[in-house]
Amino acid sequence: MKCWWSNRTTPARMALCLAAAVLLLAAASRKKTTVPTVSPAQLAEQIRALLERKGANTIRWGVCVARADTGEVLYAYHPDDLFIPASNRKLFVTALALDRLGADFRFTTPLYLSAPIRDDGSVAGDLIVRGTGDPTFLNPRFHRGSMTATLQEWADGLAALGVRAIQGNLIMDESGFVSGGLPADGWIKDYETAEYAPRASAVGIAGNRISVSVRPAAQSGRPAVVSLLPATSVVTVENRTLTGPRGTADTIAVERGTNGPDHLILRGRLALGAPEQVHRVPLEQAALVAGEVFRACLAKKGIILGGVVSVRNGESATTAPSSLLVGRYQSPPLREIIAVTNKQSDNYCAEQLFQATAFVRRQRTSYKEAQAYEEEFLAEIGILPSAANFEDGSGLSRLNLVSPRAVVTLLNYMARHKEGQVFRDSLAVAGRDGTLSGRMGQRALGKIHAKTGSLSVACCLSGYAQTASGHTVAFSILANNCANRTGEVCAIQDRIGQLLVGLRF
Repeated sequence: MKCWWSNRTTPARMALCLAAAVLLLAAASRKKTTVPTVSPAQLAEQIRALLERKGANTIRWGVCVARADTGEVLYAYHPDDLFIPASNRKLFVTALALDRLGADFRFTTPLYLSAPIRDDGSVAGDLIVRGTGDPTFLNPRFHRGSMTATLQEWADGLAALGVRAIQGNLIMDESGFVSGGLPADGWIKDYETAEYAPRASAVGIAGNRISVSVRPAAQSGRPAVVSLLPATSVVTVENRTLTGPRGTADTIAVERGTNGPDHLILRGRLALGAPEQVHRVPLEQAALVAGEVFRACLAKKGIILGGVVSVRNGESATTAPSSLLVGRYQSPPLREIIAVTNKQSDNYCAEQLFQATAFVRRQRTSYKEAQAYEEEFLAEIGILPSAANFEDGSGLSRLNLVSPRAVVTLLNYMARHKEGQVFRDSLAVAGRDGTLSGRMGQRALGKIHAKTGSLSVACCLSGYAQTASGHTVAFSILANNCANRTGEVCAIQDRIGQLLVGLRF
């Protein structure tokens, strides 16, 4: 239909032309997003061709695809072999938390005084922060970028109660977190100063990382200027840097020293006039740093701490019955925490959740305790230790091992779970958000919810696909021995995802 405009074009003719244009655009759009369909037999043939073509066949692959409603396996390629899952590990941590705690669960971090407030505003006792491993406590990601909002509120609350001086100590109670602050088995040396490898702790701050800012001195030949955020005396910095002439190559590096925990050594050169750079380094004594920051907040409100900041450790959690509750922080609901954990692949949240979930139920935790607690859950859904063995919560450990079939078993269980929709919604959506925002292409847009995972030796993708037949399939595509080939592996995974979306059965 030919349309044109003139001074004599009637409203009716104009409406007709516009309607035709809309129909043509809609048809073009449908044509562009049409997904070619495949049968289960064609799916198997095409996936095998992708995995076994020259080049790709040097990568170690494991794939399992099953109907989410019946569990029927539609395709399998080495489904029972064990693979390093990288961040696909987070699927198990978040499923465990949802199953044991529920989507509406909120972590609670209480604040106590060990003695009553006197008429003169003094307290002849301690101020105690009772840690529970809450991933959101003092975490800027959940507080509009602030790591101190809760501590400031607590200081305000104490001042409103008339507290003027605390004669005892500020105690950060980490009792029950036996392995808090320690790396998991299978963590490599590179993780010691890696931003993406924070430690777990009962009381955390800033995602359990310290920001080390480095900027050049005012003149060449002098050490670079170093500052910490949060400001703390817990972290000691040995500054071996040098400001070089303009144009000097940037060689600044941070390493962990041996002169006590949280001893950092800075080496290298920074050019005169170069922009400030920030290195985020894992904290080994996060609770102690949080205590120092809290003491500063108290001081700003005129509350004097007579004692010191200390950390209480122990095998079991205890709080004196006579303690006076003077403050309480409640986290957002668990559904929001696992959405950050999975969509953004947040390692800190995953490490905290792994141990904190066991702590909530047993009032003590460690990596070993959390592993045992998780194994009970996995046994209930038919996954034995021979098919899934995990050392940490984030997936960083090189000792984590799982089979594609075990991943799909978990996914199918959660698809039928009362919190199944919450679990699915926590996953990244192809082409739309999280770690899948730029992947899968137009064919799979919005039709795949999945968890990515990447280490230097592993590249994994597992989740759910909405098929052309209207059914949902659970899938796991695990790749190991793929160093420096992440792009190639992701391309193959994306192609398999597109095939799943076109699956008709």
